[in-house]
Amino acid sequence: MPRFSSSVDSHYPSSMESLLEPPSGSQRVKYRGAGSHSAYDFSLDTEHRPIDVSLVLPHYRAKNQPIDHRLSMYVGNDSSESIKVKVCRSFTPSRPTKFHLEVHSSSSADITIWLPSDFKGHIHRSSSCNKVSFSAGFTNRIMKNVCLTQSRRPSVVSVSSGMYRYSDIYITDANPHQTEKWGSSAEEDKVIVHTLGTVTFRMWDIHRGEPEAWCKEACKRMFGLGWCAKRSNEVEIDWDFLLED
Repeated sequence: MPRFSSSVDSHYPSSMESLLEPPSGSQRVKYRGAGSHSAYDFSLDTEHRPIDVSLVLPHYRAKNQPIDHRLSMYVGNDSSESIKVKVCRSFTPSRPTKFHLEVHSSSSADITIWLPSDFKGHIHRSSSCNKVSFSAGFTNRIMKNVCLTQSRRPSVVSVSSGMYRYSDIYITDANPHQTEKWGSSAEEDKVIVHTLGTVTFRMWDIHRGEPEAWCKEACKRMFGLGWCAKRSNEVEIDWDFLLED
């Protein structure tokens, strides 16, 4: 059952919405004036149940919403059940709705996150995370607009199925919840992930209004021929250490 937490700790929600939202299905995110009494505009915290939720962002700014406010969302559980979160943002010719998403598991839950194809900003993960992988669509469309950071230690990064590479991404000791160190630009999205398990990033296509077409994106990645668009440039990483078989 979704539960309410009265803790004021930054890792847990304090909004009564936690009592009302089921751990699956589509949920519309609305501006609720997140602040000292409510840390998040949307929060979902469950026990002993898998989470599979689509967070639908509004295509407009609420009347009383400050222009520099990101819609803040929290999704978490205290078990090893999987967590799947889709951030659904529609294409708009004007300024898109920016967001701050925190996904937290105190156990070894595997987490899958779909981010909108126009995502631009920071992704931070804890040092306890076992492995991170990226889908073909994420690599093709989003990776070039992402700053990946991780707390303290390097780990294994998988950029495609069956291929693993070691990388120091960018190690930081800064607390991602402290905006003065993490950055406060209203023009960027932010994602913070904490788990002992694996994390997979996939793409939500803002033009199609659905998750990435896996076959099409894989073809773009592999060939870039025929009906597929031109192959995306590889993401350059300055390797301090690289071992290839």
